[in-house]
Amino acid sequence: MKTSNGLADMPAMRENEDGKPLPVTLTGVARNHVASFDYFVQHGLSEIVKRLRKVTLQIPGTKDPSSRVHVWFDEISLGKPSREGDGTSCSRDPRLFPRECRESSATYKAPMSATLAWSFGEADNVYRRKFRLCSFPVMIGSVACHLWGASSGDLIRRGEERYEAGGYFILNGIERIIRLLIQQRQHYIMGMKRVAYSARGPMYTQYATAIRCVASDEHCSTVRVHYTSDGSARVAFVHRRQEYFLPAGLLLRALADVSDAEIQAIVASGVAGSGGKQFASKRVAIILEEIADQGIRNRSHALSYLGEHFRVQLGANPWETNVEIGKHLIKEHVFMHLENGKDKFNLLLFMMQKLYALVTGQCSPDNPDSPMHHEVLLPGVLIQTLFREKLQDALRRVKETLLQESGESFSTEDGEWLSQIAMSAITKMNIGRVMEYFLATGNLVSRTGLGLSQTSGFTVVADKLNYMRYLSHFRSVHRGAYFAELRTTTVRKLLPESWGFLCPVHTPDGSPCGLLNHLSASCFVHVTPTGRSDAACQDMLSVLRVLSTAGVMLMHGRVNDAPTCPEYLTVMVDGAVAGFTHTTNAEAVVAALRAAKVSQTSKVPLNLEIAYVPPRFQNYGGAFPGIYVFSTPSRMLRPVTQHPGGKTEFIGSLEQVFMHIRCQDGGNVSCQLYTHVEDGPGSVLSVVASFTPWSDYNQSPRNMYQCQMSKQTMGVPLHSFCYRPDTKLYRLQTPQRPIALTNAYDNYHIDEYPLGTNAVVAVLANTGYDMEDAMIMNKGALQRGLAHATLYKTETMTIPSGSGDVFGHQSIMKLHADDAMWRTTGLPTADNSLSTSHMDVDGTARLGSVVENGDAFCSVFNRMTARAKLHRVKGSDKAVIERVSLMSTFDERGRKQTKLTTTFRYNRNPIIGDKFSSRHGQKGVLAFLSPEEDLPFIERTGIRPDVLINPHAFPSRMTIGMLIESMASKAGALSGSFIDASPFQSAKAGDAFPPPLTEHGQVLKRHGYDYCGNETLLNGATGEKFDVDIFIGLVYYQRLRHMVSDKFQVRSVGPNNPLTQQPIKGRRAGGGIRFGEMERDSLLAHGAAYLIHDRLHACSDRHIASICSHCGSILAPAARTTITHFESGGSVGHTNTSPDAGFLSKILCRVCNTGSGIEHVTLPFVFKYLAAELAAMNVRVGLSVGDDILGAR
Repeated sequence: MKTSNGLADMPAMRENEDGKPLPVTLTGVARNHVASFDYFVQHGLSEIVKRLRKVTLQIPGTKDPSSRVHVWFDEISLGKPSREGDGTSCSRDPRLFPRECRESSATYKAPMSATLAWSFGEADNVYRRKFRLCSFPVMIGSVACHLWGASSGDLIRRGEERYEAGGYFILNGIERIIRLLIQQRQHYIMGMKRVAYSARGPMYTQYATAIRCVASDEHCSTVRVHYTSDGSARVAFVHRRQEYFLPAGLLLRALADVSDAEIQAIVASGVAGSGGKQFASKRVAIILEEIADQGIRNRSHALSYLGEHFRVQLGANPWETNVEIGKHLIKEHVFMHLENGKDKFNLLLFMMQKLYALVTGQCSPDNPDSPMHHEVLLPGVLIQTLFREKLQDALRRVKETLLQESGESFSTEDGEWLSQIAMSAITKMNIGRVMEYFLATGNLVSRTGLGLSQTSGFTVVADKLNYMRYLSHFRSVHRGAYFAELRTTTVRKLLPESWGFLCPVHTPDGSPCGLLNHLSASCFVHVTPTGRSDAACQDMLSVLRVLSTAGVMLMHGRVNDAPTCPEYLTVMVDGAVAGFTHTTNAEAVVAALRAAKVSQTSKVPLNLEIAYVPPRFQNYGGAFPGIYVFSTPSRMLRPVTQHPGGKTEFIGSLEQVFMHIRCQDGGNVSCQLYTHVEDGPGSVLSVVASFTPWSDYNQSPRNMYQCQMSKQTMGVPLHSFCYRPDTKLYRLQTPQRPIALTNAYDNYHIDEYPLGTNAVVAVLANTGYDMEDAMIMNKGALQRGLAHATLYKTETMTIPSGSGDVFGHQSIMKLHADDAMWRTTGLPTADNSLSTSHMDVDGTARLGSVVENGDAFCSVFNRMTARAKLHRVKGSDKAVIERVSLMSTFDERGRKQTKLTTTFRYNRNPIIGDKFSSRHGQKGVLAFLSPEEDLPFIERTGIRPDVLINPHAFPSRMTIGMLIESMASKAGALSGSFIDASPFQSAKAGDAFPPPLTEHGQVLKRHGYDYCGNETLLNGATGEKFDVDIFIGLVYYQRLRHMVSDKFQVRSVGPNNPLTQQPIKGRRAGGGIRFGEMERDSLLAHGAAYLIHDRLHACSDRHIASICSHCGSILAPAARTTITHFESGGSVGHTNTSPDAGFLSKILCRVCNTGSGIEHVTLPFVFKYLAAELAAMNVRVGLSVGDDILGAR
């Protein structure tokens, strides 16, 4: 049964502890990822097996067709993760859960089995052998995961989050997610006008039409028809990253036996106007004449010609005929989504019609950067296409291996030998390891490129800095790494076609701006719930039935007498020409499809997209007219309401451009014509952007900044801290629910993962510490717990089995020290100066113990040397041992190893220099912790503000929403209620909506406060009243992760670079701070010459160099030491010299062979290094030394 709420595209519903289903908004965040992987497991594997071409080889020494061996995959299935080969007791649960993989730094994967089938000759006997193909990574929350369908109680017992949505992979203990990527819409003909097309050859022009075809197993191919300057046309496709061009007439002949006159009439009928028809007819005549000159008269000639020229490129077998090779070429590379040759013929003619309309100016080029021509590459689709290619490579390797291993002993009766050789060749490829590498690094290793424009950046870490950041990973869509390198802003522009599909606010500033976008909250990506080939067949029949009833002239086979354009419009269904309808009947056809689409009795799919492009030939330009129907997956859809009727309909990005949809704006629209109504103006925002209160009152860049800063906020990212071995986690100790919040806040249950604190904020310039976005904080509020936070860091130690090292055990320690002495003096180590009294006898730190820089937290005992190697704490901050975990795991090669993870807890209470932000992009650093008694206080209540912010932060940034939040939260605190801060409220309510100033000002006035939120404040230092009232209220403040404790860098002495003798860089390595050219220029402007000398010379690479005043060389002076060589018999032989910098009194110049002119000069060591580098290039550097050098000159 069809539903009207989009649940058909969502994963299975999970139930809460009390039996109620979990919120759809939470489980639906990752539904694009989970549903696509479920499709790959349930239907994609079978689709791959159906279309995967079998390999055939001839037994060496034979030519009989009965001696040929055919090998193919008959079935592939994916199990569920389990513990295998770990030698544990049978009573232990064999299931493997994600928590164990996180803690043991393992990969969450399941066994994948395959059935290999083979036959000999034309015999009907088929032999099959099932074997384990590989271990395949499994997406968390998918049907192959043990958490699928689990209730919230089961998730908590398994160490997961209550609202765990899944959608990511665990690779080596790290959660990684496959990015959603934008790609060209499938099965839609694009009219392109690019200068780059002219570079294909001397006869090529900038005009072409292109269509991206996708087969049922999700592998794709793009076919283009190029217009040449001589009036001909070329059909282009790509095979193994090589582009091939075919004459269009050759392909027409290969697809169908049709007369020249018939082809001319069909193509000319699709171009409007008498001039356009004559233009198209002449060009088709040129195309057909070009092929006739080569002697190609019919279909068999054309197929034979194609097979002859593509035999080597396709790797055809010697016994295959040219005609068979030509048919295979057309099947796999030309309109692969269509099985019937007549349908391919009709589609090629339609592409030529649009090409000639584009050349003559009757239609405009399509914008490839517009969302109306885009769809989303889903994770399951990407995995399926890559897995299909690797299976094809495996079959190819089977063929090569069998030909290498076969000899005189090869027999068609020896199936056991053949199966062993084939399975060995397949398992050696280790397809599972290939997929793990792809997911762990994001790098694509493919011989074909899979039709993608990038080879890296496909996966990112799904870090849980906070819940907002985690959510945004699943809703982000990237344009592609290729476009990030383009020096153009065209691909980054916000186009009106993205309304409702891509958020106009949520995009980062900087280099990814406009390339990394986020889906709107109501937008989702369609995933076919059943097999693609089966669904396409069923959907096609249902749609054709409705079209026929509505008066569309359906085609049966190829076109015999095509109706004339523009009187008739072409109707296309999933990239196939289905029929024609009269222009006057087009709207009735669209209305019938939309009625059937939302009908509960019709079998027309609810996710059907109906794009009606009306004809505009009288004005020329515009999109090429027609009715385009799509039911394919990967399309972006969103809900709207039909008018009249009130039923929910899902629309796509292409059809939306040509629809009349009313969006509430608060005005009267009774006189306007519209067919659909938006669910609300806020539906255009993304999940994260919809949390910003009163964002419609702010300047747009501030809303963009808030989307970024909300993902950098410390909050409560998760609740399973005791099971998480993440490298770094932040936790806010005193989070609160905001008083002013939007509807989306409760829809996504953000109270489970709060992100800030309500603070009393006064807009006041006080003491000068609040200049340039700095802020003053109440020291008393901080001592009461305001913005207190904790940082968790985890260190992991690994010991491989058989290395002789173990994490210390009590039985071993007793051999070297008494237990009482061990607890007081510690473990015998190579460095006895270190204290290990806070460690347990098992070599790990005690829980709750306090450690600091240099303390040991882990000991590795070597049985051979009876010594222990200690791992020490790094960093200047004190830490508390929060968690210690010791476990036995297996590495990538199956070898046993022991892992120890230690989690440290650091206090991160606010200090001067830490960064804070409101929810309106008003960020600033803590500049001064003011004593509570010195702060101003309200005369009436005595309340002192928690934060003082400078009033100069508002005029230029125009964050009026923050001022409204201060008033509204103050009114909500007085009335004891939460305030609805959703944006665009006036658009929904119209004239009945009271302005926020009026609504909340009246509440303040009713409670005896000033209408505008101002208060009379007294100076905390003098007790005097301020001359003016101060605007003060409650604002929800966020503490950002940028803290001084993690970034400050101070150095007096430390390690130097051995090559240049200058201080090294890097905070972790104890390096220095870079003093660059701009810093030098600043000191020069101040005239601080001695400070420059101190920074750049005395505290850097000061060096006493020896210079020869005779020759001026800085490299020739060297120390002389005498080395005596004894000859045989004890007689003294000869002596020579060698340089030694330690003997300054013996230094002489090796060029002048004297030491009389040696002078010692202080200069930077890097200058001496430069002189050595120049000397290696045969460039000599000479210096003049003396007191009267300037006078002599």
